[in-house]
Amino acid sequence: LAWVAGIVDGEGTIGVHRTNVKSQKHPYLRPHFQIANTDLRILEKARSIVTAITGKVHNLIVTNDKRPENHKCGYRIAANTQSDMILILPLLLPFLVGKREQAELVLEFSKRRMSRIGSAKHWYEFKESDEVIYSRCTQLNRRGETQSAEVIELKRSA
Repeated sequence: LAWVAGIVDGEGTIGVHRTNVKSQKHPYLRPHFQIANTDLRILEKARSIVTAITGKVHNLIVTNDKRPENHKCGYRIAANTQSDMILILPLLLPFLVGKREQAELVLEFSKRRMSRIGSAKHWYEFKESDEVIYSRCTQLNRRGETQSAEVIELKRSA
């Protein structure tokens, strides 16, 4: 689990994705967990561990089949359901460093969504609290320089 958490911290994504569907009143939000790498051995091992946790086989997907000639082939595995998040994230949380806040947010999002199943309202009903989690995950997963308090303090002391 610590190994997978390290791979997720370095080569993974944990967040909430938004899809706008014209037939729905609000955007469709779903949790997202992904590990990407060009080393097939790493992804096969990660996939076997994620499969053991969830009890479901997660497909290995080629990510850049139209890559330039001199680039390695990329692969990814993903888990995108609330039930997957509820199984995977609590096991990885003690070992996550860089993606810890995203994991906590997505776990909260997934638990709240799962609690709506069976009610008169659909589990995908849009809630303002879901939008807050989506926005925070988007901010945390944004490419570029990290702006955590620790990094800012390190810059000041340098």
